[in-house]
Amino acid sequence: MYRWRSNDPVFDPDLRELLEIRAALAELSFLVKTLRLREAVRKANFNPHQPRVPRNNPGGGQWVGPGGIAVLPVAFRPRTRRPRSPQLPPWQEGDPPRITITPRVPEIGDNGGPPLEEPPPVPRAAPPSAQDRTQVVKRAAGWLLRALRAGFSLRARLFVGVLEGAKWIIDVYSPYIMAYLEPPKTLAELQAAVKTPEAGTDVHHIVEQTAAAEAGFPPEMIEGPENLVRISRLKHWEISGWYQRPNEEYGGLSPRGFLKDKNWAERQRVGLEALVKHGVLKP
Repeated sequence: MYRWRSNDPVFDPDLRELLEIRAALAELSFLVKTLRLREAVRKANFNPHQPRVPRNNPGGGQWVGPGGIAVLPVAFRPRTRRPRSPQLPPWQEGDPPRITITPRVPEIGDNGGPPLEEPPPVPRAAPPSAQDRTQVVKRAAGWLLRALRAGFSLRARLFVGVLEGAKWIIDVYSPYIMAYLEPPKTLAELQAAVKTPEAGTDVHHIVEQTAAAEAGFPPEMIEGPENLVRISRLKHWEISGWYQRPNEEYGGLSPRGFLKDKNWAERQRVGLEALVKHGVLKP
């Protein structure tokens, strides 16, 4: 996915939004027209060698049916245009782009898996509290990741257009979302990235920092380079929440409770497992 940067000549969010939506709609329109044309040719039983009316004659170029009568295949006859639905007035510049998702309509990139739920709502104005803003961004990033993993690339691009229409997300939180969409990396790559600060990421302790300190492990182990990785900030928050939720895999205890009396090696094993589960570390 292309990353917009502040020095791009088309950084204007409104212009990018319009370009993204127009490109996506053009792609979908081309696909629909191609399918209709293929179906029309099939229904018409097209034969390129069928006789046609000679040029410079009435109906010139049309196929000749029985008795020499020019005919037009039913599939190509003009259809009456349906009136526009009153619930959907024409889109105008400045309005938030509309997205209508029909889960099982085949599209380019649909891998035939389970239906994708509708994208979460994205307010054009920033919610008043930091917690509400964070929830909007987390839900948006999660939906985008699920859409891309399932192969719904067109819907993902349309949703990006919606996000870019919310200036407060682009101005502050777009690095969070881009970091969240990064594919899994090797442990060596995650450890090497610690020295390079990047917006939307945090330095994460494979063995939990506070829990390890309370258990008496020395700072040189907790803060050692082998225990530090740079990951998406949203993934960091997800993993922290995972550590404190009850988990059947650990006998109904939370991972943090399970590790309370465990040694360093066991804590490290669970920490690496968490990175794999959350799509940060390659298995």
